Amino acid sequence: MSNLPIIPDDKIQLVKDQICKGATDSELKLFIATANRTGLDPFSKQCWAVKRWDAGLGREVMSFQTGVDGFRVIAQRSDKYAGQLGPFWCGEDGVWKDVWLDSKPPMAAKVAVLRTDFKEPLWAVAKFSSYAAKKKDGSLTPFWAKMPELMIAKVAECLALRKAFPQDISGIYSDEEMEQASNLKDITPQQKQQDEINLITQSASVGALNSDKKPVVGTETAMTSQPQVNDKKQT
Repeated sequence: MSNLPIIPDDKIQLVKDQICKGATDSELKLFIATANRTGLDPFSKQCWAVKRWDAGLGREVMSFQTGVDGFRVIAQRSDKYAGQLGPFWCGEDGVWKDVWLDSKPPMAAKVAVLRTDFKEPLWAVAKFSSYAAKKKDGSLTPFWAKMPELMIAKVAECLALRKAFPQDISGIYSDEEMEQASNLKDITPQQKQQDEINLITQSASVGALNSDKKPVVGTETAMTSQPQVNDKKQT
């Protein structure tokens, strides 16, 4: 990765006006510092700003957020990423499967990340009940209802990547991990509209990905993210 900052000084005002709208000066500085540290480019939609209600402060606070592809970019740039195992899913019986064909959502998903300097894979498990995003009436939000196995697998992958690369990914969270959080508001424009297109496209290739059990780097189609103003509230 280049030593040049992702957000140079002459682009800071553009970030403030178009990507971190409404952010305080300290929040803007934190966003820029995190982008430069991780190498994620907000102009390429690899990361974005999200506002979340902080009950302790009694106001909205901005956080740096990315998608699973942002995690993959960070891992790949480490030069120690050696692929993954999984995803695998299980139902109430606890039996892990490499493809989920049940009409009901899985109970959990797990993914392992391989590093060239580790002897064993690093596994992470995500329970569906812990991460599934729901609407006010208690029903699942559209993506979690339409493709539950894909969504929970992405959460498990993010958890595994953070475990494998804590220095690079610590403190950074993905949309998939945080969708169940309350009062989310994307403040970077046009994110969710493009996500809908990319998630539907990606889901069409899930079967092919699951059939290959060998560790493969970068087997999924990258999703380009473009945030949009959108309020989400937890039930």
